[in-house]
Amino acid sequence: MRSLILAALCGTALLVGCGKKGEEAEPTASADPGAAAPVPKKTSPKVATQLSTVDQKLEKNEYDAAVAALMQAKTAAQTEADELAYRQQLYETQQKLLEKAETDPKARETYQALGRVVTGR
Repeated sequence: MRSLILAALCGTALLVGCGKKGEEAEPTASADPGAAAPVPKKTSPKVATQLSTVDQKLEKNEYDAAVAALMQAKTAAQTEADELAYRQQLYETQQKLLEKAETDPKARETYQALGRVVTGR
């Protein structure tokens, strides 16, 4: 089951990485993805819904579902605001998984799998 989910995540990452970029939005002032900023208001509803699902799944310790929702948000991202919201959520998700990985082996596995997907390994 895990290998199926990992394969799906890797496939999604490959498709997303090779896709066309949407229309350009205004440049952002902050380059720090770790800044705890709210999701930009110009984010599309589909992306905003997927990103809010990520937090809900993490709170329920449904790590694989959280990462799947994150990858769906990446796939749905069409604008610069969508990409920024995705990157912010990615950073927050990695931090939460890393924190939980200290005591939860499943969180550790998911954190490592997410790292492989993000780096393309």
